[in-house]
Amino acid sequence: MTDNPDERLTCVVSLFVFHAGAWPRSARRDAAVDERDSGWMFLSGHPDEDRAGFGDDPTNWRRIMLGELIAAFPGVAALVEQVEGSEWDWDDASQTYRLSLTA
Repeated sequence: MTDNPDERLTCVVSLFVFHAGAWPRSARRDAAVDERDSGWMFLSGHPDEDRAGFGDDPTNWRRIMLGELIAAFPGVAALVEQVEGSEWDWDDASQTYRLSLTA
């Protein structure tokens, strides 16, 4: 983890990122829910994440330190300072996240 204070905030990851160690293929930044939350949510792209009800089941998610996620997946560091309302998708060709939506 670096000295960036944003990396000491929390983020939410799907169980496929948390348990299976799958690369976070999409990321979305919403408004933070409290002073410790970064607003970031990461998904692996696993087909089950699109299943009806997946997002509503709390067992499908883990809140972890953003710095912990960056340590496991260094490419996430490029997203830390991006704005609320933005959505990003991993691009295999460029090996970077590409903006897919912004508010």
